Amino acid sequence: MAESNQNKKKGFNPVLIVVIILILAVVVAVPTIIKKQVQKVMGGVGTPVDAETVQLGSLSQVVELSGIVQSEESKTYFAPVSAKIDNCDLKEGDLVKAGDLLAGFDTSDLEQQLEVANLEQQVSTYGSDITIRAVEAAQQKAGEAQVKYDEAGAYVAHFNEAVGSIQTQLTEAASLQNKQATLAASVQELTASLAADPENKKLQKELKKAQKELDGVNKKLEGYDVAQLQAALEVCSGDLAEYKALREQYDAQKEQDPTAGLQKQQQAVSKELAKKSSENLESIITKARQGVRCEFDGVVVEAAAKEGMVVSEGMSLFTVQSTKDLKVTIPVGKNDLEKIKEGQQADIRIGGKEYTGSVENISRLASATSGGAVAVDVDIHIDDPDDGIIIGTEGKVSIETAEKKDIVTIPMVCLNFSSDSTFVYLIKDGKLTRSDVQTGISDDENIEIISGVSEGDEVVRNVPADATEGMEVIAKHENTEEQSKEKEK
Repeated sequence: MAESNQNKKKGFNPVLIVVIILILAVVVAVPTIIKKQVQKVMGGVGTPVDAETVQLGSLSQVVELSGIVQSEESKTYFAPVSAKIDNCDLKEGDLVKAGDLLAGFDTSDLEQQLEVANLEQQVSTYGSDITIRAVEAAQQKAGEAQVKYDEAGAYVAHFNEAVGSIQTQLTEAASLQNKQATLAASVQELTASLAADPENKKLQKELKKAQKELDGVNKKLEGYDVAQLQAALEVCSGDLAEYKALREQYDAQKEQDPTAGLQKQQQAVSKELAKKSSENLESIITKARQGVRCEFDGVVVEAAAKEGMVVSEGMSLFTVQSTKDLKVTIPVGKNDLEKIKEGQQADIRIGGKEYTGSVENISRLASATSGGAVAVDVDIHIDDPDDGIIIGTEGKVSIETAEKKDIVTIPMVCLNFSSDSTFVYLIKDGKLTRSDVQTGISDDENIEIISGVSEGDEVVRNVPADATEGMEVIAKHENTEEQSKEKEK
């Protein structure tokens, strides 16, 4: 008996084995039964998947970004004169109005400079007038000498001609006198020879000829008053010498200084320069008295000028940015940049207040952000800014970049991606079917499908990890489940 009991303890209990087998069968069978029951309820056979019936809808695509409030108008004011600032109490951050005095100037030094410049102008004017008058007097004398030179030259020519004529006549008279003496001697000699030989026909003939020539010479000599000619020659020769001397004298005096014209021009320029210097100082003093005034309502963002400071003309004093023309400049990445266009409307939130605006300018220059990405600055004009906006603060911008109606849309979660395409899974005839799609605009939840999906299609929301194209599935709609729950209640 003891041995029998020990054998019983060591053997297997058949009942226990049957129970274990039944439990295992139930564990295996229950999921299958449950699955069949679900499939029976769903009206078919397949794996249940969340699905969406595609319908036409509307989408508004909005880009939301943040940026910095900036002014659209900025002006740097420079010192119009070199002077000391005597009226200036602005600092960075101060508000200014159009017409406000930004800086005034002490004009006392400039006024003293003007007094000196006016005196120097008078001295320059006097000196220039003296030089010009001296040059003009010299030119006048030279002109008069030229006239007298020309007159003396005329007299020289006249007396040259007269002396020449007289000398010619005296030469002719002297020649006739010589001829007269020769003929007279010949007549005397022939007369003496004929007296010795009164019948000599030849001598008679020669004497007659010589007497006739002598009479002709004597007659010609009657036309010459040699004494008067000699007296006239002496007078004309004296006058000729005198006018030659005068001509030489006037010849030296008539020569004008070749720089006389330039001297007059130089003095005229000198007078004009002195006048311009005074006028320039007067203009500078006028500018200094006007001071530097703001051209628009704004805020001082840079203040280099201080009261008592001596500034040079052209020195930067203040930079003022307008508080009436404002914008929010946002950095836009490449994904959003293609959606944004100039003129698009925008909603802006600054410091808890809402404003409206529009895309005004898209920069044509990209820059790297602190994270290394590339961004392009886009300016959003603020339509009606108020005094509550502070330049340099953050502004949040929402831009409606596109709006479409009556288009095919699906939830974003339905999209799947591969290395070369974007696709969705559709349920067609109870099976999973892959369809490549072309997408359009989107919002936070839904996206436009341009091709690949049509209205009424069943698109899968969350594809099971073990899903394969062609597997049998059953569409499970959220709306259907909600309606079932409502009926159960």
